[in-house]
Amino acid sequence: MSQSAGRLIHRIGGAIAVVLVIAFVGTGVHAAAARHDDLHTALSFVLAAVSTVAAVLQLHKPSYRTIRETGRTVVAVFAAVLLVMSIPAIWVLTTPPTIKIGVSLPLTGGNLPDALPILRSVRLVVDKVNDETPIGNHRIEAVPFDDSRVEDSIRFADDDGKLERGTHELDDVIDDAQVAGIVGPFTSGAALTEIPAVNEAGMALISHSTTLHCLTSARCNEAPANSRRTFFRLVVSDDVRTRELVRRLSPQLDPGRRAPGRAGATAEPRVIVFTDATPFGDGFAEEFISAWTTAGGEPPKRAVARMHAGVLGARREPPALVVFAGTGTDGLTVYRYLQRQPKRFAGTMFAGSGTITNGAFTRSMQRLEPVGRLYAIAPVPSDETPDVTDFASTYISRYQQDLTPYCVTAADATTALLMAVRAAAERVRPPSSSWDPLSKHQAKAFRAAVVHNLRLLNRSADMTFPMLTGATRFDTKGDVVHEGPESDRVSLYSWNDRDKAWRLSRE
Repeated sequence: MSQSAGRLIHRIGGAIAVVLVIAFVGTGVHAAAARHDDLHTALSFVLAAVSTVAAVLQLHKPSYRTIRETGRTVVAVFAAVLLVMSIPAIWVLTTPPTIKIGVSLPLTGGNLPDALPILRSVRLVVDKVNDETPIGNHRIEAVPFDDSRVEDSIRFADDDGKLERGTHELDDVIDDAQVAGIVGPFTSGAALTEIPAVNEAGMALISHSTTLHCLTSARCNEAPANSRRTFFRLVVSDDVRTRELVRRLSPQLDPGRRAPGRAGATAEPRVIVFTDATPFGDGFAEEFISAWTTAGGEPPKRAVARMHAGVLGARREPPALVVFAGTGTDGLTVYRYLQRQPKRFAGTMFAGSGTITNGAFTRSMQRLEPVGRLYAIAPVPSDETPDVTDFASTYISRYQQDLTPYCVTAADATTALLMAVRAAAERVRPPSSSWDPLSKHQAKAFRAAVVHNLRLLNRSADMTFPMLTGATRFDTKGDVVHEGPESDRVSLYSWNDRDKAWRLSRE
């Protein structure tokens, strides 16, 4: 063999050895990053070292004199490779692995003031777990994303509402293998969109506020039966709270008013139900009308808030009760109409779902004189238990603000999800990164374990723990089940004009 041909062969061998160096270094770093067994990592590093020596020898003339002369070069190159190889490995091995939980909230639009306290409550629980009861050697990270469906998505950068531009949406959260489950959403409309997607991904979605009855019922066309397997909610549905609204308010209505055109006859209290024509609003309106008629009242009149607020002025007699079924913004249309004629509607009660306590409605109320009495029925327990009082004290100390009605259930939803994550991490390896194929495979098993443990909430010794809202579990549909009467699961709020704030009602 000619000298030039031999030299070429050695050069080719050297190139192959260099490729092996790179391959084994990459394998070792990946093994360390993925927390594989130490043998896998060590073997990769040893093979990388052997390949380094082979590369140096092949790239030089293979004689004993050459080997002696290049010995120092071999050592230097080997040390350099180890140094370069150790930098990412040390960084990976010294950085705590992460488990993420998504937080689905309306971070833009009219519901933004209500989303911020909820996000703060979630992060309060996450920080407490990280600081006091960590899940193995993992650190929990809350990943909030905007579910308002705006083109230019915005997400929170911190607890004070500082916004950061981005494209962090539901699809991004689902594709992130390290996201174990999602807390939220805040609105039933967002739940209708998210339930099929998270179910397909096998990911837990646990809501602290959605009450649309059909989210867990076969009646709901938008949420077919095969899309409900991974959805849970910690609040009662609208059929429960509309019954409670009727029970608490009906004794205050005067059934003795005379019906127009019927001398001497008495009429049932006159009730008008306004809806904002959303799935949630229409659902609440239907449930209230059903509860009212079941209790023996005449069927209330139903109207759309934006289009028919004038129906109030078309009646000879003012209504005894006006109910708004919706998120609050359209409720202002109705309430402002009442406020323009305070004398006429002085005896009219105005009531609605708990979302009329939101920021937009409350700010308008602070500028208006109240008409009659105002009530909101929220699907959350009373906030006067010792556990809630302690949580409120911590929240107020940290954020210098009072709790909103859904802060407590948001904290419980986060606690339940993290409890399920903790139980899952004891049996299934959590994904080590957000994107690589191995982590994608691990995510399926880990998410399935989280869903399984949520179904065992307060049914299994491994999943029993105190919650701010009391002992809670889920039925087969994902609805909350609570020991005790239905009335313990809802709270009636009334508007206090002196304080210009919503307070728990004693009615």
